[in-house]
Amino acid sequence: KFYFDNQLMGSLKGVVKNQLGHPLSKATITLNDGQYIETTGTNGIFWIRDIAPGDHNVKLSRYGYSGLEESVSIIDNNITEYDPVLISAPLLQVSAMVRKFHDPSMPLTNVDFEFISSDTIFKITNDSNGQLLIAELPSNTSYQIKVRHPEYKNYDLNLFLDPSTATIPPIYMKERTV
Repeated sequence: KFYFDNQLMGSLKGVVKNQLGHPLSKATITLNDGQYIETTGTNGIFWIRDIAPGDHNVKLSRYGYSGLEESVSIIDNNITEYDPVLISAPLLQVSAMVRKFHDPSMPLTNVDFEFISSDTIFKITNDSNGQLLIAELPSNTSYQIKVRHPEYKNYDLNLFLDPSTATIPPIYMKERTV
C-alpha cells in the first residue's frame, strides 16, 4: 500500500464507451490537469492507481468525439468504478484557399495538407483552383495543419476545429529562395 498524508491511496477503473455502448480504444483520461494520464486499450479499459483520496477533475478525449469533463470522488483503499460515455463529435465541412504570396490573385495548386490530431493523420491535396474542401472532418478537435508545396516555403498552423473555424482564412505561400 502507498501512503499520502497518512491515508491509503485509491484508484479509478472503468471502461470508456461510445453512445452505442461500444468500448473506445485510444481514449485519453486525464486527472487534475495532467497529474495522472492514462490511455484506454483496445477494449476501452483503463485503470489509474495510487490516487490521493478526495474529489478529482477528470477530462476525457478521443479523436472524433466530444470531450467530457467531470468530477469523481476517490475513496482511500478503494477502487472507484467510472464508466464514461463519449458522444461522437459533429462532422464539419472544412475549406481553405491557397494563393501565391507575391501574386495574391493567383491560386496555388497541388498543395498538400496534413491534418494531425492526437491520434490521427489525414492527408489531402487542394484542387486546380487552389481550393481545399473536406466534406467531413470531426470537430471539437485540435489539429496541427502542415501545408506543403515543393516550390514554396512550408506553412504550419494550429486549429481547434469548431463551426467558427471551419473556413480557414486564405493561406498565402511564399516562394522558396535559393
